[in-house]
Amino acid sequence: MYFKMRPDSEACMVVEIHEDAVERVGPKMPGTQETERVAEVFKALADPTRARLIFALKEEPLCVCDLAHLLRMSVSAISHQLRVLRNLGLVRGEREGRIVTYSLNDSFIKHMLEDCMAHLTQQGIEPVSSGPAPEAAP
Repeated sequence: MYFKMRPDSEACMVVEIHEDAVERVGPKMPGTQETERVAEVFKALADPTRARLIFALKEEPLCVCDLAHLLRMSVSAISHQLRVLRNLGLVRGEREGRIVTYSLNDSFIKHMLEDCMAHLTQQGIEPVSSGPAPEAAP
């Protein structure tokens, strides 16, 4: 089956189904639930605040107050963002008395961020530093 497409289109100029390729790839495609879950993770990481939280936690476990200070945000705002990440299984919190310390749930997300940063560098997109950490209050 062939249909004429515009030459400036990003699509093929004709529609031609390559049955052999479709038959090879089709069985390897994840189901709807799996792809929705993957999309949820990417959606969560698309938020700059949550991405910054993940970058901080890839360095070491930190308590909510430390994260709030580091990101210059309120404890409440940080807690909300951590809840989203925790519900997706990306971070976990451990209570020690009155302090809750968060860490990455496993190395998957750490490697994903490192791969992303390497990709940006290879593309010639240099990371922009957020500047020095804020000074401690007297």
